[in-house]
Amino acid sequence: MAHKTLSSTFIQTLIFKPLAILIPILCVRQFFDPIYCSPQCAIRLVNESDPRAFSVHPYWKDLIYDSSCTPELLSTYRNAQFSLFEGWLQTNLTMTWNILSIIIILYSIFNTIKKEGFNFLNAFRSILGVIFISFFSGTLLMMHTHFEQDITFLTGAIIHHAEESSPAMNLKKSTMSQGYLLCGFVNRFFYSYCIYHLITKSKNLSAKMNPLVVVGLLNLTVWYAVNMVKHNHPWYHEVATPEMKSSRWYSQESRAYHHVILHHDTGESFSGDPFLDPVFDYQLYAFGYLHNKVFGIELGSPAHHAFNTVFDIGSGLICNAIIFGLLHTAALFMPTGTTSSTKKDKAN
Repeated sequence: MAHKTLSSTFIQTLIFKPLAILIPILCVRQFFDPIYCSPQCAIRLVNESDPRAFSVHPYWKDLIYDSSCTPELLSTYRNAQFSLFEGWLQTNLTMTWNILSIIIILYSIFNTIKKEGFNFLNAFRSILGVIFISFFSGTLLMMHTHFEQDITFLTGAIIHHAEESSPAMNLKKSTMSQGYLLCGFVNRFFYSYCIYHLITKSKNLSAKMNPLVVVGLLNLTVWYAVNMVKHNHPWYHEVATPEMKSSRWYSQESRAYHHVILHHDTGESFSGDPFLDPVFDYQLYAFGYLHNKVFGIELGSPAHHAFNTVFDIGSGLICNAIIFGLLHTAALFMPTGTTSSTKKDKAN
């Protein structure tokens, strides 16, 4: 049953997800802005701004960009990474998404209490389980988005590797780089759907957790984490030192070290999470080796886009397999609820 559930989820979502990012980018590039999320300009900008980091990066260092991104276009591309429209859109979509998440969570909890009553110990166990799932699933979602920005789709968010003072989400200017919003929200839809599907199609999971509550808290967790990074990001670059390597896990000092010293210097560490960082670090080296060494794919070519799509499907497989494990691990410590069981029986 579990294997069939997992396969069904992947078949319905994994193929569509990378195309939902790639096709809009290509359409905007074809019909409106020829350098929108341009991989040629992205790689040239990083190489010319920080050649040392570029030369050691597992993927970028072997890429060859052509002359299509002229100095004039490169300047235009760089200035386009401060989009007030995408910044405004991100703020309002996030606010709407958060409000919906809160309403869904409160409605689901109210219904559960109304039908089952309230048991403090069971509620406490359920809350801990959902927080555990949301924290690690939200981290995976953000890491996947970060990986797509820097590696898979080479969006405008890569400007931060060229200019430390220019994060993809610029808090001071209320702007956003090209493609960040698209990747972020497509991944929100993708992970929300996968988690919902995995729970509702599993007898064990649907008996112990409400999928709407898990999905709602996942999205609120992502919102909180993004805001924390957005506000603390300048501080990371001001204080980070190699000595912070030994800082306590998940502390702000540890995150500063992983982001500034490790990620900016080597390309590794897409979140600073000690448990999940290896998931994408290994993917980074695999991506660079396969794309550049094994297949020798030309940057921006049809083969490049095809490779990115296939690799992103594989990345989604890995992440959702981990989420599958997280869900069942949390379920071991969560109580069984009659409301969830009723939903489960209907779903099956």
